[in-house]
Amino acid sequence: MSSSDELKPTGPVDQKRAELRFTPQQGRVNVQVMLGEEEVSRLTLHDLPMLIDGRVLRMGGIGGVQTRPEHRKHGYARQMLAGTVQYMKDNEFDVAMLFGIANFYHRFGFITTLIDSKITIPTRFAENASKDEETQPKDAPRRIRPYDPARDLPAVLSIYSAKSSGQRGRLARQAEGWWGFRLGSVFGRGVDVKVLVEGEPDAEHVVGYFALDQTDEDVIAPEVEAVDVAGLKLILAYLAELAVERRLGQVTFFIHPESDMARLLRFLGADVYVTYNFDRGSMARVINLESTLQKLSPVLGQRLTSALGTKDAGNTRLVIAIWDANSARPDLTAATWSPAKAEAGAAAAAGLGLQAVLIQAASDGLKITGLSEHEAREVLALREAAAGVPVLALPQELFTQLLFGYRPAADILSEPSVRVTPRLTPVIEALFPAGLPYMTRVDRF
Repeated sequence: MSSSDELKPTGPVDQKRAELRFTPQQGRVNVQVMLGEEEVSRLTLHDLPMLIDGRVLRMGGIGGVQTRPEHRKHGYARQMLAGTVQYMKDNEFDVAMLFGIANFYHRFGFITTLIDSKITIPTRFAENASKDEETQPKDAPRRIRPYDPARDLPAVLSIYSAKSSGQRGRLARQAEGWWGFRLGSVFGRGVDVKVLVEGEPDAEHVVGYFALDQTDEDVIAPEVEAVDVAGLKLILAYLAELAVERRLGQVTFFIHPESDMARLLRFLGADVYVTYNFDRGSMARVINLESTLQKLSPVLGQRLTSALGTKDAGNTRLVIAIWDANSARPDLTAATWSPAKAEAGAAAAAGLGLQAVLIQAASDGLKITGLSEHEAREVLALREAAAGVPVLALPQELFTQLLFGYRPAADILSEPSVRVTPRLTPVIEALFPAGLPYMTRVDRF
């Protein structure tokens, strides 16, 4: 979990004494601010694979941000977070993510990127699932039993992968490196995991699974998956029975609003709540524009061909440039972008963490070519646009929301800080469609 005690630093970091240490371990990096041999601040940087539309990005997950009480409000967390972002840039991470408090992490280029989802269904409605005769196949009986990682993990990972491949924001769980079911719907709460199995005990196989918060006060499921609707109904019937035993009026789910279970619940009378936070919660930022888009190029190419047709997609050529808006705020008014102010715009762009890529159609999708900082500054000066290359230039934070589909492209492109060649708008909308990016609470950090 990401948090900070240093919302309002009262004094500068003593650079002569404060040392930033990075200690790599298996699957993570421990980051510390040291005063001599005394640790004053720390965080954990998790090295995690993240899915966006079936492609795997290297994500740096920041958690456990803390400062000792006697050292708070001296800028140590600020130094540590800025240093961690630079560490990720130097070590080939694609994106970064954290789950943060309000009004702090935007200073380091993070912006809210994932939705939250909560679904509740009255127990009496959930009980209807047990009345469906089709939930229990006669030729292959199904039952629910406790999850055994040693025997069940491969099947559970297979089901998860099949249900997650087209989503954005989920972890790409792997047998090696995944930490397992360690969290419930809230930080600090564990889970009990159960599997739905089919067949006789000596020849059974897993056809579904679900996680339950470790609490007797509610029935809360932070993750549910099954290979078919019949399996989901059996799981729902089990949860309804548990709610009846505990004399609860509802069952609660924290799951993706378009998941198979969510769709079933909607038609049984559930209430669905989708939350879009602002400057808090699930926050992300792009670390490396070039590597991110290179890994996504096959799916981007497919989107472009589907939207524009083979001929028009084959003529695609554009430049995307991003900068860290919260490092500094360049004047990007219309006046700055006029030909008379182009040079001033390029000069103002210096030191903003500029990144830019040239995107061109290729036989295997799209070719992504990184541009130097000098070339990126040329883009901001509109020289590339003047030469006939369409340009999308925007703050890194807004591009992150565009990348994940957190906001529709039309909304992003209407922001005053965004500059886009008019004829490029349909291309951007095709490349980056809106969606419902989400990470299951079981995997949060």
